[in-house]
Amino acid sequence: MLVQCSRCQFVWCFKCHAPWHEGIKCKDYRKGDKLLRHWASAIEHGQRNAQKCPRCKIHIQRTEGCDHMSCTLCNTSFCYRCGEKYRHLRFFGDHSSNLSVFGCKYRYLPEKPHLRRLVRGSVCVSKILVAPLVIVLVGVFGVLAVVVGLVAFPIYYICKKRRKRSQGSGRWFC
Repeated sequence: MLVQCSRCQFVWCFKCHAPWHEGIKCKDYRKGDKLLRHWASAIEHGQRNAQKCPRCKIHIQRTEGCDHMSCTLCNTSFCYRCGEKYRHLRFFGDHSSNLSVFGCKYRYLPEKPHLRRLVRGSVCVSKILVAPLVIVLVGVFGVLAVVVGLVAFPIYYICKKRRKRSQGSGRWFC
């Protein structure tokens, strides 16, 4: 049974809730969809035939080039090898970083997922814990530098004045 949306004019099959498939029975259409999913997940020449966009879920086939893909439908950037969306946080790294929690699982220790998660998690936790410590230490050393400067500068200034006065008499006080 054919149904058309009054807003966007999209035509779809009411029986199987799929885009309209004229001349094809719903059963055959679902079988074709199943064949497409099977073909997309099959591995040929060391890679999957197609990868799903993580946002709109359409299949995208790569014929050549790098792993960075951009969906033409929704403009989402994702990795062809693992199917994950590209994320970039300056402090935590991005998808091409080996030690980032957002890094591609095929880029760093692909055969040892538990070790990869342990290493990446440890790096992430250490960044989270060490960053505030570094900020506090920089603040403490900054305050110490100001305090030492406030104490040392007047002493230096007084000694310099005394030295200047004593140069005329030939005696040194500092």
